[in-house]
Amino acid sequence: MRKSIALSIILTLFLGLCACAQTAEKPSQAPTWQEQYDLGVHYLSEGNYAEAILAFTAAIEIGPKQAPAYVGRGDAYVKSGETESNLTAAMADYEKAIELDETSPDAYLGLADVHIRQGDYEKAQEILRQGLEKTGSETIQTVLDGIFVEETDENGKNAYGVTAFTLRDNYVSFSNLATEDQRLIAQAATAAIQSDRDTLLSLSETMVNSYQQFPGDLRFNLYTTWKQYKIGIRAEIQDLDSEGTANDYHWYIEIRPQNGIGYYAEAYTSRVIDTSKMSQTWYYEYVNNTYIASCPCVDWQWNGPFNAQRISDSLQHMDQEHWNGAIRMMQRNENIVGQMKDNFRDGIFSVEYTATEEFPNEEHESSSIYGAWTESYDEGKFVDSSESVDRKSTSSSYTIDEVSYSGDHKFYDEIFYW
Repeated sequence: MRKSIALSIILTLFLGLCACAQTAEKPSQAPTWQEQYDLGVHYLSEGNYAEAILAFTAAIEIGPKQAPAYVGRGDAYVKSGETESNLTAAMADYEKAIELDETSPDAYLGLADVHIRQGDYEKAQEILRQGLEKTGSETIQTVLDGIFVEETDENGKNAYGVTAFTLRDNYVSFSNLATEDQRLIAQAATAAIQSDRDTLLSLSETMVNSYQQFPGDLRFNLYTTWKQYKIGIRAEIQDLDSEGTANDYHWYIEIRPQNGIGYYAEAYTSRVIDTSKMSQTWYYEYVNNTYIASCPCVDWQWNGPFNAQRISDSLQHMDQEHWNGAIRMMQRNENIVGQMKDNFRDGIFSVEYTATEEFPNEEHESSSIYGAWTESYDEGKFVDSSESVDRKSTSSSYTIDEVSYSGDHKFYDEIFYW
């Protein structure tokens, strides 16, 4: 029995050694497409584009139906230099990748990038829209949002003789903005389009802290694009009180399509930081103001019926001597309608409003005011204004004297063509 066991052990060891010898003598396996692809990615990350092309080509020869290998080689061709031959080769690779896998976002992005480098923005938009439909990629959406075609003359001027939108000093393409800025601008623009007053007010401090540092150009600190809209943003902060007890956050955004409905929103918030520092006999604890407007755009300019709503609400602490320290809550709603022509107010603008004041501590009687006025314009000249007010508490009315102004009166302080 002992001999049998010993022979068995020897035989096992012998077979194991033979197996090891066979393994050692067996030739190594050929690299897989994945290994060659990974090698190409490595070379690409190091900036060794020639070696990357060779590695991706080897991956394609091993696995000719692997879309990522074509995308990788296309990327390497583009990064090697924007020569005609490189861009042509890259285009062929991206197209092959889409043929093999129509759900590959990188393939659509790469192909669109080639067309952008060739100056064919409309073709790039077409490809990105196809890619967005097939993949639902947020990255594709972001790139698509930042592309639009703008015609300029040899001096970089648009059809209205002002610097083209994308050539202004404080223009930043949407795709080049930080991710957080992209989200913030998209949120602000969406709020303006949806007339979401609460969101506009809630964004005030963030918008001011994010964009007041941008160098202002006429009205705007920052220009960018989003969903085929041209967007301008301005923001500023001021200390309202000499003791630094209140801050004023003020920002506005303008959103214009080439043709379609454009939007404008303005938000202003003021908050008392520490009421214990207040030395005034009265003060506003908070003030909220929004101005939200819409108007059709034709060739980027305001043209057509203009509609806006201004809402203001505040809480005021009254002085002790005259008001017994009453607390007054105030709100004013205005609806403004008129006609725009190439960014000018054209004809009569009408304003209807209601103003209410309430005294929650019942120191005084609450009241409401209803009124309306019109502003007449003739060839851009501000002609007159009149107001008719009905004070609900006394049922009385009065009219403000007619006033006249000289000079052009426009939607903005400066006439500015986009």
